[in-house]
Amino acid sequence: MAAIKVQIKSNHEDGDSIENTITLNLEDALLGEMVTATDIDWAKINASILSYPDYSTLVKEQMQANKIEVPDANYWTTNGTVIGINDHNMPEDYDMYMIEDRLMTGDFLD
Repeated sequence: MAAIKVQIKSNHEDGDSIENTITLNLEDALLGEMVTATDIDWAKINASILSYPDYSTLVKEQMQANKIEVPDANYWTTNGTVIGINDHNMPEDYDMYMIEDRLMTGDFLD
């Protein structure tokens, strides 16, 4: 099993933000070489993880278990970004704008 850290970040249109982090345990075999890579391509991981079976459902279930709510989509945008895999964490100075593929507000709404 691979431990995946997902940052759930909501931004309000007036500049406020809310950040939470959840951890998912996902099957190594389904993640492929992402689990063993030493030089992490965070944009590639975030794009690849979206094809993991039921990924958005697993994230929503973990959010519910941790009582993390998605704020009103009329005023807030919410993203889910992989920021850690096993012992590797995204560097603090990583440019998050490099990650185009991630969970977005609509993925969190039922």
